Amino acid sequence: MIKTQGFRVNPHEIETVVSNHIFEIADCVVFSIPNPDIEEEIVLVYSGSLELGKNEILFELKKHLPNYMLPGQIAYRKNMPLKSLHEKQIDKEVLRKEFLL
Repeated sequence: MIKTQGFRVNPHEIETVVSNHIFEIADCVVFSIPNPDIEEEIVLVYSGSLELGKNEILFELKKHLPNYMLPGQIAYRKNMPLKSLHEKQIDKEVLRKEFLL
């Protein structure tokens, strides 16, 4: 769970909206990084055949999510880091560390 602006946000909810409504995005993960102004900032990292504009993604998300659930940062990656070669599970910790540097 992510605690932001006094709300609790389930990252899976945001990931589900992305997969159901933004078909250009092949994979995405949502996690948080510390932000003293709002407790935790929501970050969305995605991959797909092409990079989309941040405003294009936010426009679609605003149709389905309240404002406090919108990501503060959105990043595109050609390839997502995986936990192992045998699993298709994306390693969120590797991505989180990139944002904390």
